[in-house]
Amino acid sequence: MRWIPPVVLLAACAGASALPTADPPATDDLSGVINQPAPGWNLEHWFNSEPLALEDLRGKVVLVRWFMAPSCPFCSATAPALNRFDEEYRGRGLV
Repeated sequence: MRWIPPVVLLAACAGASALPTADPPATDDLSGVINQPAPGWNLEHWFNSEPLALEDLRGKVVLVRWFMAPSCPFCSATAPALNRFDEEYRGRGLV
């Protein structure tokens, strides 16, 4: 019975060594979009805004809250700070 723990450990090490390595994901060539203007868009259906086109935001500082979910601990932790940031700077041109 004393041989069981070493065999289990050896099997775990052998299994772990068979896992693929964690290489960073390949980056697509972005040279065609760096320092280029964003393509125009026009969105008509917002929860809290009138229809909006990208051109409407030209020259403005825009705070983008990409996605919020109640189950996301990062989202929940950063929401109060983003709300305070919005409240403080909205009167100074933050969109």
